Amino acid sequence: MNVIEARNVTKIYDKDKIPVYALRGIDLDIQQGEFTAIMGPSGSGKTTLLNILGGLDRPTDGMIKIDNQILNNLSENELIKFRQKSIGFVFQSYNLIPVLTVRENTEFVMLLQGIAKPARDRRVLELLTEVGLMDKIDKRPSELSGGQQQRVAVARALGSTGQMAAAMAWRATVNSSVRAGVTRCARNGLAVGSDCSSGQLSVMTPLDRGASSTPMTK
Repeated sequence: MNVIEARNVTKIYDKDKIPVYALRGIDLDIQQGEFTAIMGPSGSGKTTLLNILGGLDRPTDGMIKIDNQILNNLSENELIKFRQKSIGFVFQSYNLIPVLTVRENTEFVMLLQGIAKPARDRRVLELLTEVGLMDKIDKRPSELSGGQQQRVAVARALGSTGQMAAAMAWRATVNSSVRAGVTRCARNGLAVGSDCSSGQLSVMTPLDRGASSTPMTK
């Protein structure tokens, strides 16, 4: 079953002046249990594609479907609600709330989604254990390194009950054991990561069997 579908996705900037094509006719199918890497140099449109898949931007043409929901059909308000319920984000600037602790930042999206406190507490402990931050659970962002802040942002995104977690440039600053932990945490969600250092957009769906990898060139 396809969790993500993209059909003929095109993104043009300054369409009425000097058109700049960020994406041209992208077709993409990602099924449950797959790991896909979309290769491309800086400026090739990886972040644009990630933003469109995450509902932060709209394509100029083409169709995006996430978990059987066609994003093109949603109004701005419906898209906001869809992102809140279905997608967790890891931004390059992390966007942690400075007055909240690591625990509180991690559970923030779950709180918005109405998840009960016992379930939130269990998920927070699981996530922070896997990203190696249990010893920082009561620290605030200003007391963390940049890499530690990024891991909090990853944990927050994966705590979402939604089908997708979209992340920009997270793999470059975490070690292999943390990446393995993130993979385990993602088994109940969908993680999409853009690794700017390697020129890859990594897409991982919920794992119900051994993951496979398929490189795709855009």
